[in-house]
Amino acid sequence: MNRSIAGVVIGLTCFFVFACRDMPSITDPESTLRQLKRRVEALLPVGWSASRAEGVLVVRRNDPVRMANMLNASAMESEKDILDRSFLCEYRITVRLGERLTAEELADMRHHNEEVSETIARLTEKMRHITHKFDDYLPTTPEDERLVKEYRDPQALYREIPRYHFNGFSAVVTSEPSEILQFSSPQEWQECNTVRAAVISCLKEYE
Repeated sequence: MNRSIAGVVIGLTCFFVFACRDMPSITDPESTLRQLKRRVEALLPVGWSASRAEGVLVVRRNDPVRMANMLNASAMESEKDILDRSFLCEYRITVRLGERLTAEELADMRHHNEEVSETIARLTEKMRHITHKFDDYLPTTPEDERLVKEYRDPQALYREIPRYHFNGFSAVVTSEPSEILQFSSPQEWQECNTVRAAVISCLKEYE
C-alpha cells in the first residue's frame, strides 16, 4: 500500500471513529425518547404539547377538561346534576420507556400474573362473608383479618406488562385522570381519545 492510500485509509478511520463517538447510541433511552417526541409532536393538534424527562414522554392538553365521578351516580341524575358536581383537571398521556422484552420474558410475566389472579380469586371466594364495598374489606375477627392480609399481599406481586415497544425499548402508555371519571363533554372525550390513538400509532404492539 503506497503512502497516499495509507493516508486516506488512516484519515477515513479517524473520521469514522470521531463521528461515531458523537452519534447517539440506538440503545440510549434519551435519544430514543427525543425521536419519539418528534414523531408524536408531528401528530398533535393545536392546543396540545409534549415534553420529556428521565425516560418519560408526557403529552398534555393545554386547557383542562371537565370530568365527573360517575362511580356512584344514579340513573335518575340529570345532566345538570352531573355538571354541578363536575370539576376541571389536566388531561395527559404518559409513555414510559423500559427495557425491550423477549417473547419468552413476556410469556413468563403473563403466566406469573395469571397465577397471582388465581390466588386472589380463591381468596375472594373465601372472603364472601366479610362486609365490603368493592375492594374495601372490613374484617371483624382475627381470622378475617388474616384472610384480608393474605388477599392484599399477592396484589403487590402483579408485574406491569408493557403492551407496546419503540425502537428497542418497551413502552407503557397511561392516561390521567382515572377511567373512573367520565368526561362531561363528548367533544373533549373524542379529542382526547383521538390524540391518545395518535400517540399509540407511533408505537408497535407486542405480539
